[in-house]
Amino acid sequence: MSRMATTDWNPGTYHRFRGLRLRPALDLLRALGPLPEGAVIDLGCGAGDVGPALSGLERRLEGVDLSPAMLESARATGCYDALHEADLSAWAPDGPPALIFSNAALHWLKGHETLLPRLLLMLAPGGTLAVQVPAQNNAPSHRMWLALADEHFPGRVDHAKIPGILRPAEYHALLEPLGEIALWETEYYQLLDPQEEGHPVRHFTQATFARPVFEALNPAEQAQLIAAYEEVIAKVYPVDAQGRALFPFRRLFFTVTVRGAMRVRCRSRHGGPWQTSGLKAASSRTDVGRAADGHALHGLPALCEVRRQDPRRHRPWCCGDASWTWRISPLDAAAYLWPNLAQYRHFPRTRHARAYPH
Repeated sequence: MSRMATTDWNPGTYHRFRGLRLRPALDLLRALGPLPEGAVIDLGCGAGDVGPALSGLERRLEGVDLSPAMLESARATGCYDALHEADLSAWAPDGPPALIFSNAALHWLKGHETLLPRLLLMLAPGGTLAVQVPAQNNAPSHRMWLALADEHFPGRVDHAKIPGILRPAEYHALLEPLGEIALWETEYYQLLDPQEEGHPVRHFTQATFARPVFEALNPAEQAQLIAAYEEVIAKVYPVDAQGRALFPFRRLFFTVTVRGAMRVRCRSRHGGPWQTSGLKAASSRTDVGRAADGHALHGLPALCEVRRQDPRRHRPWCCGDASWTWRISPLDAAAYLWPNLAQYRHFPRTRHARAYPH
């Protein structure tokens, strides 16, 4: 998914609770409205569990994941028209998709404040970003891994590598100005089947959330941590006579539908309004050259166009008879144009820029 993980995922271990992990994805899929023309992107597709359901949308279906093992399993489903091995934080489509669908993947990535606006910029007008992420970090099932690891092996686990998300109010404040947003949480009461050895909740969380914890420990230390976790977890999630455990699991969902092409309005230090600048996702991958003021714009795919106007002359800012047009990536757009993120470095005389759906 991202370069945070140092070892590949094990599809067999992940699939142990496949049905329970699939239900939230189907709930998210049922929440979608009409879609415009364009492809469907399964962002963080994993082993392709959601592929059969997404293929029912009858669009070109592409999957993106960083794990080669997971992509092999996704390829075996036969549902995907294309599969891409890529870091989700740096990936970009070949053309504007109608839907970017991400089920239980984006919590592994940091910087949602810039990542989500960047993904929205990639969508076709009227397209939708649909996301489901676990919201379970405050539950005992997750907190105990970190508390026990810090107690037995202080300083060994890097908490920055632990998956996490923003608060619901933060997502709403970030995304509400950018489109039509629906945001909700659901707590699933999952009845986990008995395991041959150990508590079912331990197996469920060890395969996903606790991965960064185990990567920091050697095998002997991992065994010690498992023993400590097993000692306390049954007190919180008791098992029945058959060895099953009722495991409440909270998940956060949101969909954002862009109302049209994302656009940017700028205001200069001289007080005059600048021309409204269209941010239109390009239909092909193009490298960026150098801006007129000599600053390099990083050559990332899925480009946007930004045009500006000289406020003192009330005409397109030009050199001779040619007006300037900069082509920048959505990542640069998010970093340079979004309020409170950064100054608009590559374009002089700009005080601030405000993005809005058009």
